[in-house]
Amino acid sequence: MLSRLPDKEFTGRELARLLKLSHSSVQDAMRIFVERGVAVRRIVGRSNVYRANEESFLYRSLRDLFRKEGSLTEEVLDSIRRTMEPKSLTCLVFGSASRGKATRDSDLDVLVVATDRAQAEDELSTLGLTLLRRYGVRLDAKVLTPSQLRAKGLSGYLRAARSEGVRISGEPLERVIKTA
Repeated sequence: MLSRLPDKEFTGRELARLLKLSHSSVQDAMRIFVERGVAVRRIVGRSNVYRANEESFLYRSLRDLFRKEGSLTEEVLDSIRRTMEPKSLTCLVFGSASRGKATRDSDLDVLVVATDRAQAEDELSTLGLTLLRRYGVRLDAKVLTPSQLRAKGLSGYLRAARSEGVRISGEPLERVIKTA
């Protein structure tokens, strides 16, 4: 929170509510941040009010790290796009990542429709290892040919992919389904 809004002051209770943590947990963490110089504290009435210490080397380092982590998603999607665009009719992300609900433990659900399923699976296997090694992201890729896509209709994961999928490359999924 402090790195996203460095000029804003937050009470301990406000941080607890926003981060969905207990007030005492936030107070304990903020005590350490203040001791390390990452945040500054002032008392307003009976409340502790915190803000980022933008002059702190440690704060700036953490802010840069969080920014880098924020760009991780775009780098991962670019890697998938570059790898799969020439080999697929469509490629999309669905599941928790497309809903903005992914956690550190979430995998990245990807649907690929390709005329050469074996080649697409080989590429995704190699890409999956690269993404895991480089970014710590586990790829859960589903690969179908156009005829398999049409035959499966709205079963299981395809329902989610059709309703919440975010296209990374290729044609829209509905267009691929119609021409299959």
